[in-house]
This record gives sequence, C-alpha cells and structure tokens, in this order.
Amino acid sequence: MGVNPKLTRLLSIPAPLLAAKLAQVVAARMRAPALRAADRSRSTYGPKTGEHLGRVLRGREWAFADTPDWLSQANDATLRHEFDLLGSGPKRVALQAKQDEALLKLLARHLPEGSREEAASLAARLPASYKPLDWQLDFRSGHRWPVPKWYRDVPIALGHGADIKVPWELGRLQHLPLLGLEYASADDKRAAQLWDEFKAQVVDFQAQNPPRWGVQWRCTMDVAIRIANVLLARDMFLAASAPWEEAFEVELARMARDHAAHIVSNLEWSPAHTGNHYLANVCGLVFASAYLPRSAETDAWLAFAVQELVAETEKQFLGDGGNYEGSTSYHRLSAEMVLLATALTLALPEEKVHAIEHSETAEWKRKPPLRPAPRPMFGVRGSVFRSPFPPAHFEALVRMRHFTESLSKPDGTVVQIGDNDSGRFFNLGDPKTPSLDHRGLIQALDALAKTGKNMPSDPAARIVRLLSVNLPASSLPPAAPIHGDWSEPAAARLAELFSLAEPLPIGRKQHYRVTLGPGVWEGLTVAEFPDFGVYCLRSDRAYLAFRCGRLSHDGRGGHGHSDALSIELWADGKSILRDPGTYTYTADPAARNRYRSAAAHASPHVSSHEPNPLDVSMFLLPDRCRSQALVCGDAGVAGCHFGYQDLLTRVVRLTPDGLEILDFLTGDGDGRLAREDYEALKGPSHVCFSPGYGQMEVANT
Repeated sequence: MGVNPKLTRLLSIPAPLLAAKLAQVVAARMRAPALRAADRSRSTYGPKTGEHLGRVLRGREWAFADTPDWLSQANDATLRHEFDLLGSGPKRVALQAKQDEALLKLLARHLPEGSREEAASLAARLPASYKPLDWQLDFRSGHRWPVPKWYRDVPIALGHGADIKVPWELGRLQHLPLLGLEYASADDKRAAQLWDEFKAQVVDFQAQNPPRWGVQWRCTMDVAIRIANVLLARDMFLAASAPWEEAFEVELARMARDHAAHIVSNLEWSPAHTGNHYLANVCGLVFASAYLPRSAETDAWLAFAVQELVAETEKQFLGDGGNYEGSTSYHRLSAEMVLLATALTLALPEEKVHAIEHSETAEWKRKPPLRPAPRPMFGVRGSVFRSPFPPAHFEALVRMRHFTESLSKPDGTVVQIGDNDSGRFFNLGDPKTPSLDHRGLIQALDALAKTGKNMPSDPAARIVRLLSVNLPASSLPPAAPIHGDWSEPAAARLAELFSLAEPLPIGRKQHYRVTLGPGVWEGLTVAEFPDFGVYCLRSDRAYLAFRCGRLSHDGRGGHGHSDALSIELWADGKSILRDPGTYTYTADPAARNRYRSAAAHASPHVSSHEPNPLDVSMFLLPDRCRSQALVCGDAGVAGCHFGYQDLLTRVVRLTPDGLEILDFLTGDGDGRLAREDYEALKGPSHVCFSPGYGQMEVANT
C-alpha cells in the first residue's frame, strides 16, 4: 500500500503551525453555516450613518506641475476600462451587458437576496455612459468566479489555468490613485472625466461586490490594500480641490467601515505564523481607522493596528534589513506597507494620537490582544512631537533601505530571490516600470529621512515626505553595514577550499571559469546580509550576488525557492546569470514547482535530486539545506549546504578579468553533480526567465 500524499504533507508541516491551522479551520467551519445563512438573508452592507471621513493629506506638493505622458496614457487606459495586469497584456474588462436595466437584472439574478435591493440602488446611480467592469473575471484565462459564493466558500485553486490573482489584482483598485494624481494638473474637462470615473468605479465595485460575497472578499490582504488605495485616491482628489459631494462621501465612509470591519473579523493571523498578508491587514486597518471618525470602536482599531505595525515590523524584518520570508520582491511589498502606514500615522492629528495611546482595551475582542492603556509613546529627537514608534522602528526602516540599495544591480533592477508576484501596496509610478526596479522604494525611504533639499520625483515618495513632516531628518540613524565574523583573510580561506577539491574525481567536482573583461572588479565593495542570507560584491562594471543562508525565517519557506548557493551575475550592462523568477502560483502548480526548484537556479545541483521537497504544498518549502557561509571578502565568497547526502560546497573566487566557480561534494554518498558545463548554470531551457508574475521571456539568456 502506498503512502498517502496528503498525510505526508501534513506530517511535513511544523507541529505548532499545524496545530494552529487545524484549530482555526475547525473553529471557522463550526461558525460558517450560521454566518453564511445570516449573510444570505440580510443585507451585508453596513448602515449609512451619515458620518464623513477625515482628511490627512494636506497641500498639493505631491502633484506634477505638468502631466507626464505616462500618467495620461495610464489613465486613458483606465477610462477605457483597459487593464494590463500580471502579464495579461492590455485587455478591456467590461460586463457583456448593456447598462441600466441589464445590469439591474444581472444583480437581481446573481446577488444574495438580502443585498439585492441595496446593490440595485447603488447601480442605479451609475451614469448611463459608464460601462460596468467585470470584477469576477480572470481576463487571462477567461474564467469567471461566481458572485453568489459566500467569501469563505470561494475556491482559490481551480486548475485549468484559472488564476484568482487576476481579479484580485483588479479589485485592489490601485489604478484609482493615478486618477487623483493627474487630476491635480489636468484642465477642467479632463479633471471632470477623472473625478467622474473615480466615483463611478467606487460605486460600481460596491454595487457588484456586497461585503462578504464573491471573489473580491476572499482574501483579507486584498480587502486591506483596496481600502487604502480608495482612501488615498479620495484624499488626493480633495487635496486638489475636487468638489465635495455629500451622497458620495457618505457612501465612501460606509465603504471604509465595511472594509475595516471585514479586516478585523478576518485577520490573517495565527499564533504560529504571520507574514505579508497579516502585515497588509494591519496597514489597511491603519488607513481605514485613520480616516474614519473617532468612536470607541475605531479608536481601538487604530490603536491595535499601530501596535501590530510596530510588532510585525520588528518580527518580519531581520537585523540586516532583509525580510524574513526570504524574498526580495516581498521585501519591497512589505517595506512599502510599513513605510506608508508609518508615514500616515506620523501625520495624524493630536486627537488620533491620543486615541492610539488611550483607547479602551475592552473595545477590542480579537486575537492578538490590544495592550492596556496607556500605551508607550516616544519622543522624537529634534522635535516636540511624540510618536507611537520606538527608535528601533525607524532604524528598521533605514536598514530596509540599505538592503534594497545593496541588492540593486547597477542597472537599477533588484536581485530576484524567492517569489515575485509583482505585488505592491500603492503603485503611483509609471505602470510600465519593470517589476524588478525597486528604486521607487529607495526614494520613498529617503523621503522619510528628508534626504536632499528638493522634492523627490517619485509621487509616492513625495506623499511620504509630506506626511512625515513631524519627523526631522536628524531623528533617523545612518545605516550601518553588516559584516560577518570571518577569522581568516578571504584569499587564504578560498585557496584552502580550492585545495580540498583537488583529489576529487570529475562528477564530484566541477570548475567553471568566467571571463568578463580586464579590470572588471576595480573599485570593488562588499555588502553582507547574513541574516537574510545574501552576499553582494559590486564594482562600477560588475555585480555578483551569492545566496547562502536560511531559506526563510518564518518557519514555512512559503515564498522561498531552492536557491541555496546560487549566484546572480551582471557585467557591463548585461545579465549573465540570474534567478529565473516565479511566473505563476495556483494557475499552474507544475510550473510553480519548476520555477522554485534547485534545477532552475544557477546553483550546484545533484543529478535527479531536489534538496528540498517541492510536493509538500505550493506555499510550504521545508529547508533541508541549512546553508552556511564560509567566507566573504574582496577575493570572493564561499558557502556550503547539507541538502544532499553529501556536503555540497561552492567557492566563487574573483580573478583580474572575471571569476572562477568551484563546486564539490564531500562525504560518503555517491551523488554526482548535474551541471557539466558553464552554460548549464543558466538553467534548463524550459524554465524561461520571468521578470514578474505572469510574465515570461522567450529565451533564458
């Protein structure tokens, strides 16, 4: 009798994580029938209380004096309801139905009974010229998720190429702040178009997506990102003198409250694990509760969200600045969330700061708990302002910046380590900017530190600078380089490692020589990130990144890849060796595993073996390698790992015109190295380079 693969996967999950997950699943399933029935019979829209949202963004210094071409082109596409998301290519996304009566009939036929009347009332407010979007459609595969599904019943992985991330990406509404960005520099006719489109899309979304029904409420992370983008866009419009409309403001306030309540009731938290999803929940709740009027409930929401923002920043970012999920792209996403939520909190009026400090604990009945009042507040060096953020929080932000800058190659693109789903919190730059270009994050982190006298060019960085007006530049510490504790000079240690491989036969060792050009390493600098597990050697003409360390620090490896001892190499404007990327998640499980396999990376690899099991889960990857760095310096870098029966060692030694790579196996096993020549290091031909989620280059060169 064969071993049950499901049981094997369960036994592979760490015991605390498994116990926590099982407890959450059991509790959720016990509550689900009653909650589902109640949501079907009653309206899930919150009541219209007549309350108004507050304002945080002041002034218009974030706006362009003249609209750049890329911004008008991006908004032209939005006005046409044409979107290019996650490798889809430009696609018009509209319901195949006429406006007015047809849409009302569609809502009446598909929405749950309790919410139909309110949805129809919202739809009736849409302009006759507006063509509703299809918010449930994966417009890459053509699959459409059904609206009547209660949010917890919505399936995530369907197979046959359907990808739930496509409708989620549209439903994040990250294109709406771009409308507000152009509004500030547009003429009257164009400004009216942008303002009308913003209002219509918000009402359209509300009409077709009642709270807790359909694909757009399935993932709390996306709910949180959506409301943060809607609120920022609305604040940008009003800061640029958009007309006040009472009915729309009341609807926006209800939308913000419904989203905040959903976040609070569906936190992606467990005592065993938190990650970027929970961090997004927290940051979205910061935005919603910052804009909602004060009450005992919203005060508790804000206090909890800021408390967890501080705690998760400390937990999810390592001592060297890297993110603990083992991905440079998720580092960018999580750093953006921390930065924007921090900047918004710094701009809150005194009465909101008082709420953070003194709100009642009894108003928070969820886990994790809200700490008792009064909560700690901290002085800011060089200012009378008091902040809920300890000095270590700002030190972490500075280290995040140092990490991103050091992992960016001379062409501005970041070394791709781990998963890349092209995720952003806000995306206020040119949509055509490559996903691997993280310079916008560096600008935004610099804006917090008030680096430079002039306003930064990146719009998000400008907003950060305006929001963080209460934080003097002198209050942020400089980034201190992180260095390993190497007991011997690098050159001597590397030579010693080379000598260990001399008696080994071919197959147990492989030696590659790479010629780049005379003087290619002149002006070399070294940056070490031992907590994250990457070592960077940079000159004006060349860049080498060596991956060696824990696959992740979160106990899951869910966004890590089997990339131990892999290298990324760039020289004289050209990528020579590079990580293959991610390409996809649930739409193609086989491709998911191909892209995160050791065989796909520029790493040493034993024939017909993977060092880490890929069949546990698409978002679990146990780390059996236990990689260890052996030496790093201006002569080169080396490390080893234990993912095979034998000890596998890689040595990278710099030469005057390039580098040498030596891989070798030591121990009692009979493994043979799979890479027979230097070209094979570029990975198999069927794993083409993916620069972003859903994207694939034609050739892997």
